[in-house]
Amino acid sequence: MEESPQLATPGLSRRGLFRGGLVVGLGVAGLSVASAAVTAGIARASQNADIELAADYGTELTTEVQTLWQYCYFCRNLWYGGEGDGSAGICAAGYGGHSTGTTGSATNYGTVIDNPGFPADPPSGDNAYLQSPWLWCSNCACLYWGNGQSGSWCAQAAVNGSNSPGQPTRHSSSGSGVYYMPYGVESGGGAAWTAFKGATLQQGWKYCNLCKCLYWGNAAASSTCQYVEQNNPKNSPTTWQHAAGDTVYYVAMMS
Repeated sequence: MEESPQLATPGLSRRGLFRGGLVVGLGVAGLSVASAAVTAGIARASQNADIELAADYGTELTTEVQTLWQYCYFCRNLWYGGEGDGSAGICAAGYGGHSTGTTGSATNYGTVIDNPGFPADPPSGDNAYLQSPWLWCSNCACLYWGNGQSGSWCAQAAVNGSNSPGQPTRHSSSGSGVYYMPYGVESGGGAAWTAFKGATLQQGWKYCNLCKCLYWGNAAASSTCQYVEQNNPKNSPTTWQHAAGDTVYYVAMMS
């Protein structure tokens, strides 16, 4: 199993310094900073928007997000619904495509696609980080951790006939650019990131170190992980839930 991007929560932060320079880091040795370029296969300029964020130790940050990401009620993953051809990806829960609209979440989510060259290490004792490379899977349409691709499990397996124990289909990065996930918590559970223009931030998204996808942590008990579903088919549990993640991620809810 590849190294998980679950990261230890740093120490106490310095709040209120919103006039200084914002510094954003990865927080773990070995996690690389990838190019901010997003290819034409997934990003569309008409779907992108600027939002303003603030870290718990820095200044105001204007960054670009790609909108039209959605939440699937069945697998609980974040997936991209803006392909324009009606495609809803592939859901690990076995319902075909991901849920949309009233059966899932009508919320229009945005994922960060712009990193203006922040240094890798935040100021000592601070908690807000920006992590990459997160990628879009052109098969299942979910957001997944790029450095875990070789050990990932994609719901495309159910389509191509490899949906058997020990026979994974890996997520595909074809057509994807790089996404940057804000994460971190303060001592006592406070938010390390806030948004003050163009969006609000939803705190509580988690990473599954089995299938490598980002999912809504508050619904972990009723989630569906492709790895667990595929490797425990005979157990027929009520759910095949994602692995519990410790790191708290933030996704923009567009206003």
